[in-house]
Amino acid sequence: MTFETANDLGRGKARIALAASMLLLAIATQPTLAHEGEGVAGGFLSGFLHPVLGWDHVAAMVAVGLWGAFLGAPAI
Repeated sequence: MTFETANDLGRGKARIALAASMLLLAIATQPTLAHEGEGVAGGFLSGFLHPVLGWDHVAAMVAVGLWGAFLGAPAI
């Protein structure tokens, strides 16, 4: 026969609270529409140029390059 301690009960309540908050967050979110394509004709050229001309992609690649430079030779 095993008995649950107060610490075990606290962990269970914490897990339930975490699960409930994650469920509430998932229900309350809306789509971000990151690549909605507004004003873009589409097609191969549009898809090919998006990573080059999209400011979000350029900023991400600059950040990765700076991170690699700070890490040193093995990262480059």
